[in-house]
Formats: sequence, structure tokens, C-alpha cells
Amino acid sequence: MKTRIISAFVGIVLLSAVLYFYDTAIFDIALIFLASVALFEMIKCCKSKPVIAALMCLYILAGFYSWYKLRPLGLYPLFVVLIGAWGSDTGGYFAGYFFGKHKLCPKISPKKSVEGAVGGVIITILVTNIV
Repeated sequence: MKTRIISAFVGIVLLSAVLYFYDTAIFDIALIFLASVALFEMIKCCKSKPVIAALMCLYILAGFYSWYKLRPLGLYPLFVVLIGAWGSDTGGYFAGYFFGKHKLCPKISPKKSVEGAVGGVIITILVTNIV
């Protein structure tokens, strides 16, 4: 848990710094860097399955492209997306921790549960509608 808290703190500081430069080329460079790291990790994980790696790379690129296209609308849509992602992670974690009985896909992620997935979706809907 200590590592996660440190990682979250570092991530929030970096995110704050990048968002401070939202209307500059620094945001574009940071976005390209993050997309490159995500693509590199995806290709590394799916070496033996090139079709899956290609599809996942398209999925990652679509997400980062969406971030780039949201830029002219200001920071609000970006915050809604980030808060939705954080809500999904947090809601999924706690719903799975407290109510998780049915494994979602034990071969891929043994601790993920159906209840956690449903909890993540419910919390995401709630938090994004509140914001």
C-alpha cells in the first residue's frame, strides 16, 4: 500500500505540472511521451500475440487521441475523464474488496471480481454525474 500511495503522489504532482502547461507544447510532448510508454508496455506484454498487441495499441492511441481532441474544450472535460477513471478504480477496488465473491477472469487477474467491475461502473456513473 505504501508503494501505491507514493506512486499516486508522484502521479498527481506530474499531472498537476502537465496540466499547468495545458495550452503549451509541453502538454503535447507529455501526451506523446505517455502514449509511447503505454504502447511500449503493451507491445512488450503481447509479444507472442501480434494481433492482440495491434488491437490494444489502436485502443491506447484512440484514448490519447481523444485527450488531444478534448483540449480545445478546456480542462473541464479532461477532469471529468480523469475523475471517472479514478472513480472506476477506487469503486472497483472497494466493491471487490468488500463484496467480491465471483472471479472475473482468474487467469489474467486473479483478484478481480464481477462485483468489483459492477462497483467501478456504478461509482463512475455517480461521480461523473456529480461533477
